[in-house]
Amino acid sequence: TTIGFELNKAGVINFTLYDSQGRLLETLRSGFTQSGAHSFLWNAADYPSGQYLLQLSSSSNRKSQTLILVR
Repeated sequence: TTIGFELNKAGVINFTLYDSQGRLLETLRSGFTQSGAHSFLWNAADYPSGQYLLQLSSSSNRKSQTLILVR
C-alpha cells in the first residue's frame, strides 16, 4: 500500500502504526523530511485483516487516519 503525505515545512516526523487496541505495532518512517509531497510503501503482508490507526507526528502537528486491511 502506498501512503502519501504532504508537509508544509521541513522537520522530524514519525509515522507509527497501532492496532485496534491502541498498541504500537511499528514505526513505519522516522526522521528528518523536507517540505513537499512524499510517499512510501507499507508492506502489510505480515498483518491480518482488521482496523489499524496510522499516526503522523511532527514537532508542530499530529494527524491520525484509520486504515482497514481486507484480505
